[in-house]
Amino acid sequence: MKNKIKAFIKSKTFKKVGTVCVALCIMAMSCVMCFASDGTYTPETAETITSGITEIFQGLATTFSFANIVKFIGVAISAAGLLALGWFGLRKVVRMIQIALKKGKVSV
Repeated sequence: MKNKIKAFIKSKTFKKVGTVCVALCIMAMSCVMCFASDGTYTPETAETITSGITEIFQGLATTFSFANIVKFIGVAISAAGLLALGWFGLRKVVRMIQIALKKGKVSV
């Protein structure tokens, strides 16, 4: 029984169900906070919420433009490439030093 539970927890179905449950909980909490804030619903409240959400999405749209995303991906790829080359270079230098200390000769 214990192994079946562990296998189910590691399965993709469990991860999908968990993701959906978390998303539903977040939406439920935000709905409760919106409607239980003052106990009354007026058209002015809806306009305030709508204008606030609009401002947030407009700010995100200006911050995350296509050009900015492409720049971020380019920087991330170049940084990853430099780190990988640096890692292999450092391993090569360390290996050369170890061989030089063991055998007494340096090879490139």
